[in-house]
Amino acid sequence: MNETQSVYYCFPMQNSSCTKHVRSIAEYFFLYIVIIALSIGSVFLNLVVIISISCIKHLQTQTNLLVLSLAVADLLVGAVVIPVEGYSAVETCWYFGVQFCFLFTVMNYTIISSSLGHVLFISVDRFFAVSYPLVYSQKVTAGRTMFCIFITWSSSLLYNLLLVYTNMNATLAKHVNMCHGLCLIEYSHEWDFIDVIISLALPCCVMITLNLKILKVATYQAKMISTTTAAFRSENQVAIPKKSETKAVKSLGTVVTVYMSCWIPYYLSYFLNHTSVFYLAFTWILYSNSFFNPLIYSIFYSWFKESLKKLFTFKIIT
Repeated sequence: MNETQSVYYCFPMQNSSCTKHVRSIAEYFFLYIVIIALSIGSVFLNLVVIISISCIKHLQTQTNLLVLSLAVADLLVGAVVIPVEGYSAVETCWYFGVQFCFLFTVMNYTIISSSLGHVLFISVDRFFAVSYPLVYSQKVTAGRTMFCIFITWSSSLLYNLLLVYTNMNATLAKHVNMCHGLCLIEYSHEWDFIDVIISLALPCCVMITLNLKILKVATYQAKMISTTTAAFRSENQVAIPKKSETKAVKSLGTVVTVYMSCWIPYYLSYFLNHTSVFYLAFTWILYSNSFFNPLIYSIFYSWFKESLKKLFTFKIIT
């Protein structure tokens, strides 16, 4: 007995439409719940950071300017990128046209790249703050910090415009009869290699090097404090610096671990088929970095919890 299987299309009225994968109601429900939760969580957490730094004057430091700009980038991921990508992934169709495919891809990559750039500059800022505390306020000014933020956004936009424009034209030329309902940009091996170096290898090496140096300096300072105050403290009190040292190790370890976990799998998946399950999974792990960033860079600080309390009691602007 032959069984016939129905074929569904993204645009049933068009002969050149791509096919569509239809899921069960339970699958649709589960996937949309996950996407909505990730989107709302990313927007809410980053909005707390933005409101806190914008409304509380003593939080408006050079470092927090970078954190604020990072939160804006991550909020855009939660508010724009995750909903659009999520809808297209669940429906397995692109309903927004070729022009928006180009614009959205550029915007998506620009936001993601700028998020990485902010994390890198935050590491640089913390390195100078820990290693050169006496001249930090003189060297790291608000003007220079704003310039770094401008460089991050502008360089991300220009780089990804070139990346997407070059490879999209090549993709359209290669797939002249590409079906409607697909937003596909195939990158050449040369561009894959260049992007891995620029967007992963170099930032990763710099971040790891800086964080290791920060850890080394922080450990040395903790030991110096412990040695200097040993003559004036009891045996039980000497353990206090060690707790601070342990906290520094944990926070730095968390930063590096989450960064590597979210970014490395995605760039390794460049060598896979862009429609494969692994590529899609690693892409969503990368998007989840926008949810974790405010936790990593804010939840370790007491002001984040205080801001949450003030936000829920409508006292954030007082």
